Amino acid sequence: MVAMMKTLSSHFVRIMAAGGLVKNKKGEFLLIKRNGIWDLPKGKGEGNEEPEATAIREVEEECGLSRLSIGKHLLNTYHTYWLGEQRVLKQVFWYYMDVKGDAKTTPQLDEGITDAIWVNSDDLPGVLANTYESIKEVFRAAGLV
Repeated sequence: MVAMMKTLSSHFVRIMAAGGLVKNKKGEFLLIKRNGIWDLPKGKGEGNEEPEATAIREVEEECGLSRLSIGKHLLNTYHTYWLGEQRVLKQVFWYYMDVKGDAKTTPQLDEGITDAIWVNSDDLPGVLANTYESIKEVFRAAGLV
């Protein structure tokens, strides 16, 4: 598996990112809407930043939350896309997180995020009908769908 990933990776620019499946005190889960599709907050690591630190920073930046606590690592997902003329392989480290403070959200508009909402578990199937397969994987890894 390691040799295969090394060969595959040689054809891409690799980017490390991290994000969170965030739960509030009411048991609701945080989702963002970016480019008309429901997503989870995530973003690229900076310098030698550890994935856990990246996940917390990105959730804070994209949703305006604070006092987050990081829980267990859920899984890593991979996806590819074009960035100009370069093919990118993005590895995303996903963590279960809780918000301890005020759960009022403020979407980061300059990142194309138009909504940051809390969704109860009963409403997840409807929201997840308009998301990426990798985001569904995160919810499956958490045992929520």
